[in-house]
Amino acid sequence: FSSTSSNTFTYAKRELLRRLVAWMDPEALPVSVGTAPNVMVAASRMADGGLLVAVTNLGSANARPLTLLASPAYAGGAVSYLDGSEWVPADGVSWNGGRLVVDIPLHVLSPQVLRISHKH
Repeated sequence: FSSTSSNTFTYAKRELLRRLVAWMDPEALPVSVGTAPNVMVAASRMADGGLLVAVTNLGSANARPLTLLASPAYAGGAVSYLDGSEWVPADGVSWNGGRLVVDIPLHVLSPQVLRISHKH
């Protein structure tokens, strides 16, 4: 399949758009996926300034570990995930600047909800 249509939204176009938005305003895009193109995120800022991130793996295999790119306001923040009805601190979390690597189970079509605290 090949298309030269400007309506085709490929992984390359998604990455180009992410880089453009981050360059124009680093805080405009609070979080995005770093390494798994079939993983999608939806983020919402909480009243305390933290970030709720719903992560869904739309690929054909489990995605572990997960790499997310965070805006400077969240880089280095504490990370927890929702386990049933309780927030559990995420083990295996490492920050490298704005790059977050977290070792959580991310099974196919099973959303995971993360909470990232705002760096004060």
